Amino acid sequence: MVTGVLIPTSGQVIVDEGVPHETLDFSERMGLIIENTTFPKDLSGLQNLVTLSKINQVATIEDIKSAFERVGLTEDDWNMKVANYSLAMRQKLSIAQAIFERPKLLLLDEPTNGLDEESTWLLRKTLKEIADAGSTVILASHDKEDIAYLSDEVIHMDGGKIVN
Repeated sequence: MVTGVLIPTSGQVIVDEGVPHETLDFSERMGLIIENTTFPKDLSGLQNLVTLSKINQVATIEDIKSAFERVGLTEDDWNMKVANYSLAMRQKLSIAQAIFERPKLLLLDEPTNGLDEESTWLLRKTLKEIADAGSTVILASHDKEDIAYLSDEVIHMDGGKIVN
């Protein structure tokens, strides 16, 4: 609902002073990770993010490379075709895609999916830094450690409804 993909059946979602599905397109100040993000496999990770950076034109090549480094992808990884990426590398690419424009609102759906323990802790550290720098991070996760480490407030949901 925050992205405007779903329309609330009651209440209202406001992002950047607009209602996502009514008054604004996908917010350029929003980063998003959905489960199983796909990228063109014939392009390298770097080519994918450079292509995406042309949409909002706010990120530099240095911003993109910094995002790769923050998620633990090396220069060799950046230049590899996505077709050759492992599940963990694709997840890291998704995370780099969500953070390279330094969004003020970051929405994450199961961000540690497919990551090993070291990569999970690097991601947690990165997300904590992003939140501490003033961005709002909304995390959907089944991982209780992610929730405990990253959350200021926890909302439990079951069947699309808030439960306590």
